[in-house]
Amino acid sequence: MACDRSVSTSGLPYRLLLAVSGLLAFAEEEPVRTDRFVVLVTVICKSRDVKDALLVHRQLVGAGSVRFDPMEIDLDEEDCALIRDVVPSGTMTPGAFRYRIQVHDASNELAEAERRFFAWDGEPLDSSAGAAAPADETP
Repeated sequence: MACDRSVSTSGLPYRLLLAVSGLLAFAEEEPVRTDRFVVLVTVICKSRDVKDALLVHRQLVGAGSVRFDPMEIDLDEEDCALIRDVVPSGTMTPGAFRYRIQVHDASNELAEAERRFFAWDGEPLDSSAGAAAPADETP
């Protein structure tokens, strides 16, 4: 169901899971179509001993950058939360993209995760032109 791509920067037991299966799921090496909408799904789980609300930053980085509004998640009763970010059709241009997630509590970055993928417009791919790597942008 999911692929663990978590990196804990504080040593706390947080996990970020990026979904890689479902009705239309794509492996990292499979391109997504630029003329169709894309839903980026993330599951955030936390340790029971952490009581603070979490602030989640998400960003799509590629030829252009899309920042989603920061989201505050209070997991008092639940261990995990599901986040769905919808990217409308025509938003992405062909090329390499990264979907980045950073999770913070009141004072620290707790975890970060990243999913790399390619967007394709349906036109034949030119193997002589390499796709540029997405720029590094931090929220």
